[in-house]
This record gives sequence, C-alpha cells and structure tokens, in this order.
Amino acid sequence: MTGALVRDGLAELATRYGVTDVEVTSVDVAPVETLDVTVRNPAKPDQLDRYTFDAEWLSDASPVMVSAVEDLDARAFRLGDVPALGRVEELVDDALAHTGFDGGAVAGISVNRTEGLWPTVVVESPWSRALVVFDAEGTVIGVQRL
Repeated sequence: MTGALVRDGLAELATRYGVTDVEVTSVDVAPVETLDVTVRNPAKPDQLDRYTFDAEWLSDASPVMVSAVEDLDARAFRLGDVPALGRVEELVDDALAHTGFDGGAVAGISVNRTEGLWPTVVVESPWSRALVVFDAEGTVIGVQRL
C-alpha cells in the first residue's frame, strides 16, 4: 500500500477525463496494491463512474447508480483535500502502532465524506479487528475495536 498508487491512479484518471484534477466520492486502497475509486464525471457532474487501478492498468468505467436526492457537491473531494492519502505508508505504520495487535495487518484504507474527510484504516489480526480513524492531515483521531 503506497501513496504512489493513489497519486498515480488519480493522475491516470485526470488524464482519462482530460482535466488537471478529478473529484471523487470514495477512495479504497487494498493491500494487494489495488485502488478502487468512484469519480465524479467532470463532463456530467450528476454521474459517478467506478474504476480500479493496479499501478499499471486502469479499468474501464463502471457506472454507479446515483439517488435523485444524493448531494454529490457535498460528497465529492479532491486528493488535495486529504493530504494523508499522499502518505499511505505512514497511515499503515500509525494504524498498526495504535492497535498493537499481535500479527496485525492492514486490510484496507478507505476515504469518503460522511461526517468529515476522515481516512479510515482497518487493522486485523487472527484475534482482533479495529478501525483506526485519521483526520485529513493524517493524525490519528480514534481507534474503535470491532
């Protein structure tokens, strides 16, 4: 899991759409170096497309159903709004340190705008599971055992 994966994936998407920066509604990073992103189509801002990027290959767009009452303006964000996504390796290290699980491993990192732009990291071990919540800058703001 690397910050380069996120940067490169979003750069590929910006190129595909012909813009300098894309708006997204969700970013998910998996430990097998896979990035899943839901992008707000700049040409049709009421539409969302889902993509997968594996550091080399960007998938074709898959349309995402949008509810008529969904406020995409309120949900969308850019990579620059979440500086922590540029430091994925640090998020992984901090999440593991804050859980202290024996045999702990990061199962994934997710960012979407719910109450705030808070990257969340799921840490699992054979005995425990926890969600580590960060602020947009990358400071741990909570650990919730699941």
